[in-house]
Amino acid sequence: MIRIFDFLKRNIEWVLIISIIFSFASPILFTRDWTGIDFTQTGNIGDTIGGLVSPILNLLSIILLYLTLREQTESSRKQKDFDSITNLLNTIKTDFENIQLYRSQETTYSYTGTRAIFEMSATLKTCDDITTCFDESSLRAFNLSFSFLVSNVSRLLQKNKNSYVDLEDKKEVYDTLKKFKNPIDMICNSSGLYIKNRKDKGNEIRDVDKIILMMYTIQKLLEKEYTDNEPK
Repeated sequence: MIRIFDFLKRNIEWVLIISIIFSFASPILFTRDWTGIDFTQTGNIGDTIGGLVSPILNLLSIILLYLTLREQTESSRKQKDFDSITNLLNTIKTDFENIQLYRSQETTYSYTGTRAIFEMSATLKTCDDITTCFDESSLRAFNLSFSFLVSNVSRLLQKNKNSYVDLEDKKEVYDTLKKFKNPIDMICNSSGLYIKNRKDKGNEIRDVDKIILMMYTIQKLLEKEYTDNEPK
């Protein structure tokens, strides 16, 4: 049934043209001798033809009403999903811009946004002991902001793929989200390098190091989200 309505929707112009032609042609068609139908005993020929054509026109009206309501519903769903996706994308952009990195909570100076990402990545590559570079509270604050960013990116990837938004709009949102992948990968790769260096030197993985380990493990999960939720 759905396929029938989809076919009618795609060819609605032809359906209308054929119905109009049939309506005008029916008085001629139904009153010809070659039809083998005898209208001499039917009374009012107009009522007879009207009775024959009206069900067809009524059915056509019902189909048109259904297609109109269906189109309105789909349009409403698309707009609702589009607004939701736009709001979440704006949240992600704000999360990224608001990522902060303090060397310690005692200092008022901080890095934000892209600068915070680059600074954390560079520090993880060169620092043997993270506690000598950041105090634990600063590290936890950065990890919390970073985790919120990654979580929202993951949510939007899933929401975008499963939405009623047009495919081209889905691809545009996906391409925008790919721009956040590089800075996220940068932190994840640097985190993995830091943990590897700790292990290679025989150092114990402490609770504070596990914060870095959490950022490293995010990468594989997010990579899967990008792969599974690419709109096609």
